[in-house]
Amino acid sequence: MQPIYHKDVQEYRRDLTKHKSSRSKTLLCEEMTLVNTKILHTNIPKQMVTTKDNVAINIDSIVYWHIMDPFISIYYLANINEALKQRTMPTLRDTVGVYSLQGVVENRKAHSESIKGIIGKTASSWGIFIESILINDLAFVN
Repeated sequence: MQPIYHKDVQEYRRDLTKHKSSRSKTLLCEEMTLVNTKILHTNIPKQMVTTKDNVAINIDSIVYWHIMDPFISIYYLANINEALKQRTMPTLRDTVGVYSLQGVVENRKAHSESIKGIIGKTASSWGIFIESILINDLAFVN
């Protein structure tokens, strides 16, 4: 994918303005949408996970991501944050649930990488790149 330079954007806007003033539609698009390609984050709400040794814990996590393909991510997904949450929540439960409590606590980073690998495949088809997933908090359920 070629990077878009500031000069190209200015020329494109000038062309759009020129076409707008003559009351004709552009052949490329009818609407221009600005897309933020910076690294963004999505908070995954706390959820209860039962570990292999039947201990119930609440896990809180964050997904860091950025848009790689603006066309796919904007026009194929209605809500990127919600899609990431809904994809990450069951993956987090499934991945962490197969380990004992001690394994979960000791290997947070390994679990995060495992979840990133699973989520990353789906996210790349959405035009999104997953930078990292952090497991913030592990707490016992009262």
